[in-house]
Amino acid sequence: MSDFESGRAFEAIPGMEPSQDEVLDELTALDQLTAMNPEGLPIYQVLVDRREALLTNPQKYFEDSLVIMAEAGHAIDEKNKEEE
Repeated sequence: MSDFESGRAFEAIPGMEPSQDEVLDELTALDQLTAMNPEGLPIYQVLVDRREALLTNPQKYFEDSLVIMAEAGHAIDEKNKEEE
């Protein structure tokens, strides 16, 4: 199981450089997800953009991932409240 799948990749501490293993695990996960989604789907370009961000600046990528996960969690909580 990759760090991405286990959630460990999102335990990055802002300001700390991710390890080479964390970067490689995340890169592998992104490549697997990209391969499962045909070019042309909206998620495909998002995955390609996230991969480029990871290669360009791994620290910022992981910091941004924390924000994305927090926002997604908040959106899920809000939707669950609406459905109750």
